[in-house]
Amino acid sequence: MNLKYSTEQQLLADSAHRFLTTNYDFSVRQKIVAGDIHASEKSWIRFAELGWLGLPFTEADGGFEGSETDLSIVLNALGAALVVEPYIPTVVLGARAVMLAGTESQRQVLAHVAAGDIKMCFAHNESKSNGDLSVVETKATQKDKGWEIEGTKTIVLGGGEADYIVVSARVSGEINSKNGIGLFLVPKNIKGLEIKSYYLTDGSQAATLSFRDVSVEKDCLLGATEKTFDVIEEIFDRAASALCSYIVGGLRKLIAETHGYVSTRVQFGRPLIKFQVIEHRLAEMLVAYEEARAIANFSTVSLSSSRQLRMRAVSAAKVKVGDSAKFIAHQAVQLHGGMGVTEELSVATYLKAVTVFNLLYGTPDQHRRRYERLMTNGAFATHDSLAYSIDQ
Repeated sequence: MNLKYSTEQQLLADSAHRFLTTNYDFSVRQKIVAGDIHASEKSWIRFAELGWLGLPFTEADGGFEGSETDLSIVLNALGAALVVEPYIPTVVLGARAVMLAGTESQRQVLAHVAAGDIKMCFAHNESKSNGDLSVVETKATQKDKGWEIEGTKTIVLGGGEADYIVVSARVSGEINSKNGIGLFLVPKNIKGLEIKSYYLTDGSQAATLSFRDVSVEKDCLLGATEKTFDVIEEIFDRAASALCSYIVGGLRKLIAETHGYVSTRVQFGRPLIKFQVIEHRLAEMLVAYEEARAIANFSTVSLSSSRQLRMRAVSAAKVKVGDSAKFIAHQAVQLHGGMGVTEELSVATYLKAVTVFNLLYGTPDQHRRRYERLMTNGAFATHDSLAYSIDQ
């Protein structure tokens, strides 16, 4: 398997990192997070102009038909800059759901996403789901002119910023059945929808969405309900893989900043990096980074493989990247000393990002258990309980 970038992909990587280094350094990020909405509309429009928002869409849907690797390259750059704009909620979650389940007419929204006019999110997690993707208590009842949605979704990434929400709701069956789930495309300003926004530790935005007698038209239902669970499962695996690419980009930058700090910080008349124990710790951080980068890349190229290979690769990546990220972040804080936990430097923010990463879309322990089941049984259990979102 060839994991080496092509010439065009290397140019994409170089241009993405160069743009964000120039226009989205840590001081810019601090100002954005200190604002009322924790996001920059100017940055979002620039992402659209650069083609990042339409990267995975087909030309017919207003995109550029980029590969999974192309998308991971952009995510690497976004992670290095700790970008808080809702790229993953919009492009990887909400828009991907429309791509996989929507009709040709419904996919027209993707051109607006690519242009930067629309942000999206994916609302699936519920308080009773406990990590089981098949548990959907939110109900959609068919009416003469459409559907009526009733229920509450928790920890919806980008939910407070989204213009359109893809929400899962049960149209038939028991609350833990994989059959009978529908996906609906709902505008945020619809009557009966209450949005309570809040911010995670790393400054990214999430929300609780309450649907109270929300009436939608018939054509808001995306695709066929018998295939919906497979779509949900794939979307969440893609989101976990995307987060791996994002955090690996952050680890690369964190190691570079730590190297720069110990190269200039003087103790006992010489830079810290001249002490052998410091050199060894930096070397261990680099080894952990290379391991994380390799497995994250493998998960990226496995997204288009069979369901079983995709799930194994994603779980392996979430475990290894999570463990490596925690090790690297803690080492960086220790090597910075007291400065490593201040808001003045970016080190503490990278640590917060790593903490959130290890809680979203399955913890390393949860993915480790899923991987063991897949390898041991050679088949999928009826209910693979895997918490893809922050534990309740």
